[in-house]
Amino acid sequence: MEKYDRAFMDTIEKRFKDNMDRHPNIKWDFVKSSILNNPDLYDAIFAMEETGGEPDLVDLEIFKGLVYVDLADKSPVGRRSLCYDKKARQERKENAPVSSVEEEIGDFGIKLLSEEKYIALAEIATFDTKTTSWIKTPDDIRVKGGALFAGRRFDRIFVYYNSPGSYYKDRGFRAYIEI
Repeated sequence: MEKYDRAFMDTIEKRFKDNMDRHPNIKWDFVKSSILNNPDLYDAIFAMEETGGEPDLVDLEIFKGLVYVDLADKSPVGRRSLCYDKKARQERKENAPVSSVEEEIGDFGIKLLSEEKYIALAEIATFDTKTTSWIKTPDDIRVKGGALFAGRRFDRIFVYYNSPGSYYKDRGFRAYIEI
């Protein structure tokens, strides 16, 4: 990639080096090269950073490879107050938000954390102690009118359900992208 944002790359390099326990056997030069040689990856991680996700590289077996994932203490501020999916947003009779998690995921080219991935990630980082995040909802729950979100309270992870059309100022979503 010929042009890139130096401040952004400095930020993710510092975060990478400050949190080596998340990726102990990975070298920054490999990660930097991967990001700069893949414009879609660069753009996705940049968008994650710009919306408050504080993405960092993790090397967890559940992801089956290296991923950049949102690790901000709170659900990313630039991705809150969203319905779960476009259908639910369009069905709201009043006060529909401007977008949904499903639509934002598509725009960014990233993937929503599943319940299993959220829980695995919570074993290496503490987040969502004051916020909650939508997580990927299995089809059998979604067709029955539900959507899942998760958060950490009392030093443990709770997975809850809500109407997919609901949205709250302190609920956003966490996502990841493979490198």
